[in-house]
Amino acid sequence: MGNHSSDSPYPLPARRPDKPPQRSRPTSPHLRRRWLAYLSSFVLLLGATGIMAGGTWVATRWLLDQEAPEWIERWFPRDRTLSVRGLSNPETLAEIQLKLKQNNYLAGAAVSLGSNRSFLDGHTQVTEFLLPVLRQQVTCQPNCNEIAELRLYQAVPQHKGDKVKEKRFFQIRQVAIANLEEAVIVASLIESDNLGASRSMAFTRLEAFDANVPAKGIWLNLSGTTQRQNLAITYGRVLLYNPERYHLSSLLEWVSPAGQLPTWEKSDRSLPDLVVNQSQGLEPHYKIYRVEQSLFLPNPTRLQAVSLLEPALDQPGYKTALLLARSGLWSTSLRWMQSFKQSRSPRSREWNTTSEAQLRLIRKHAAIARTQAEQVWASASQQVLANLLDGRWKPALQVLQTSEDAASEIATLLQADNGRLHSRIQVALRLEPTNRDIKAWATLLIAAKYKREAAIAWLKRQPKTSEADIDYISSFLLKI
Repeated sequence: MGNHSSDSPYPLPARRPDKPPQRSRPTSPHLRRRWLAYLSSFVLLLGATGIMAGGTWVATRWLLDQEAPEWIERWFPRDRTLSVRGLSNPETLAEIQLKLKQNNYLAGAAVSLGSNRSFLDGHTQVTEFLLPVLRQQVTCQPNCNEIAELRLYQAVPQHKGDKVKEKRFFQIRQVAIANLEEAVIVASLIESDNLGASRSMAFTRLEAFDANVPAKGIWLNLSGTTQRQNLAITYGRVLLYNPERYHLSSLLEWVSPAGQLPTWEKSDRSLPDLVVNQSQGLEPHYKIYRVEQSLFLPNPTRLQAVSLLEPALDQPGYKTALLLARSGLWSTSLRWMQSFKQSRSPRSREWNTTSEAQLRLIRKHAAIARTQAEQVWASASQQVLANLLDGRWKPALQVLQTSEDAASEIATLLQADNGRLHSRIQVALRLEPTNRDIKAWATLLIAAKYKREAAIAWLKRQPKTSEADIDYISSFLLKI
């Protein structure tokens, strides 16, 4: 079959005309203006950012850098002080004192805190101090104005070219000081009528600890004094300043009927212990506080009291040593504690930091009790009391036996016992029930408080008490 002719019954499809070539359209003037606007905005934004960054750099160098270029000094004179939101305007010390006086307050003696990073820029070293703000008393003897608050001041950084010659200071912190409740003082006394315990006791002095102080932070002491029961009692509050966070914390309230300030004493640890003397008369009483870590971030330090209530080790001998200590038989307790420690193997885990701290507290009391017992006292009753408080039963009987004038004094001493001698004698008898010197003092105590017949009846009921023991003890009964 050949090709189809024009008269073929099957017509050929119509031929498409050739597609003309595409031509590029001219760019719209509206679109061109839009792109130019975008590009201009970007350039302006970039320029503004550069200017801001440069201005910030210049301002920072001008205000903070002591080696700022001279052209900054020429174009931007620094005769105005940086003002930071949240901080008061810097003032001279004289201006601070004047403003306090105008508000009926006084500036106390400032306590230097040394140098620290500037609160303004975080790196320049400047001096800072703590200023007690005193509340004036209308009728008051000298040096008795109470501390109402503490203010933390820091010097304004000095830069090259500053025209201000006199130092000025920013106030960084302001802490109100609450008075100490008198109930805290009453609780520390051996004998108290509990009258007037609702008053508040003001603080009048602020000073920094200066000897054997822990290296971390700055330790300070608020204190005051009062008279009660013929005692010149000193009381206070221990503060700790954390220069890293510019934070002042109150860690401890303390009372010393002996009228002494707390002291830091070296210990077996790298950190010293804080010791508070709460002794009254011949009764030794010390509190020891260990420096421990805390989870409180602004000031991760706390003071933990060494307690004798809970034994660090669950051992009978150790518990007996603590029982003796709680009753006041310090020297006897020390002997038990040292014997227990020496019986432990050097590698044994039956000794830890808590048991060592309890031993340290017992040793502190035993040293004082021993010194007092070995001292020569002018009064026979004081000599007897010093021996009894240290558990020296036979030497105390020897004083009664050799002193002709001691009988009435010792009788008065036993009659006035408020339980401290009784508790010592009871615990001693529990450990040594056949010791006739201890039984002698128990008998004398009963006779002084009640009757001689009651004392003899008690003595005869005691186990393993021979007729010789009764005759021996009765000879002392006749003296009182």
